[in-house]
Amino acid sequence: MATVLDADAMAAIELMFALRSAVQGLDNVFTRWLEKDELTPGRWQVLVVLWAADGPIPHRVIVQALKVSRATVSGLVEALLAQAYVEVAEDPQDRRQVLVALTPKGERTTLRLLHENTQLLQKIFRNIKSDIRKFETILSRIDIDANR
Repeated sequence: MATVLDADAMAAIELMFALRSAVQGLDNVFTRWLEKDELTPGRWQVLVVLWAADGPIPHRVIVQALKVSRATVSGLVEALLAQAYVEVAEDPQDRRQVLVALTPKGERTTLRLLHENTQLLQKIFRNIKSDIRKFETILSRIDIDANR
């Protein structure tokens, strides 16, 4: 016999499934437009973080930005290194630390993908344009609560 859930519990479950479906849909879109460059959504995130940093940054900054483990970032950086999208160097201030930066190829590819896909992203988010900052805040709260 099934246990009856109250309306709030059912709403939370429905929201979880809706979020999961939306994330899967976005992941599918990103995967399609990144595959020509043999990128994954995770590698793309690293490229964007590096592009935004506008210079070499340590692994820990990428770990914090992506909210993933150091091992995950190491794997992503290794793959991008093999594809010549990034380069690594020893930090002259602290030789224990590795700095990661975009190569010219990585910068060109990142900029091209940003420009090529701006319209696609605007189309995807057109129905929430006026609420996009509010939505981002809500997603951040969910992320914080989910990771407590």
